[in-house]
Amino acid sequence: MPFKNQETPHCPHCGHAGFQAESVSAAGKQWHKTCLTCGLCKKMIETTTMVEHVENEYCKQCYAGKFGIRGVEFGIEDGALGMDTGDHFIHKQFHH
Repeated sequence: MPFKNQETPHCPHCGHAGFQAESVSAAGKQWHKTCLTCGLCKKMIETTTMVEHVENEYCKQCYAGKFGIRGVEFGIEDGALGMDTGDHFIHKQFHH
């Protein structure tokens, strides 16, 4: 039986192959630990602080700021909620 060489996964950020000791599994992919960074603030993130959205990775803080529900403290009038979907801002007015 011939020996089958198992292909080393390539990091989705830099494209280079990595060694097991320097990689981490997140979002179904193998990353170099230093390549797993937030798509907005560019800080290194860990698998426990990462949120994936439309094939992009974010830290929880940036994800909440960009895609989370917004209310009065974000400049929308009282009784309203909104959400940034990335393409446009959705604003919903609630009547008491």
